[in-house]
Amino acid sequence: MGSLAMTDPSRRESRRVFLESMGLLGAGGLLAGSNLESARGYQANDTISVACIGTGGRCRTLMKSLSAVPNVKMVAVCDIYDAHLAEGKKLADSKAITSKQYRELLEAQDIDAVLIGSPDHWHVPMTIDACKAGKDVYVEKP
Repeated sequence: MGSLAMTDPSRRESRRVFLESMGLLGAGGLLAGSNLESARGYQANDTISVACIGTGGRCRTLMKSLSAVPNVKMVAVCDIYDAHLAEGKKLADSKAITSKQYRELLEAQDIDAVLIGSPDHWHVPMTIDACKAGKDVYVEKP
């Protein structure tokens, strides 16, 4: 059965679609889970401020899904490529800051979480740096 799954393109595609759907569902659920309401209604600090690091194609797909999650604001975008940075900025909050240095965003006290969409070889160092900075992290591992 294992060899059939590897050689049958339709099975690989359905697995890819399933995994992609689960990743988007997980990201939305993780961030939506912090949507707590108090007896007085929503408080100002209930909004989660997210920085998106590595705003290439995959990250922008995640950003589109993230924009539909209540009380989440994409307040910063980071990419070393100008074109990716500009496209990411279009999907983020209108007042979002931009940077080519992800560590600058990790130093910002008003950023609660990061969405890492960088190339695979950057996932581990960026995740470690973000955790050390006290940020919540969403990253997909290959």
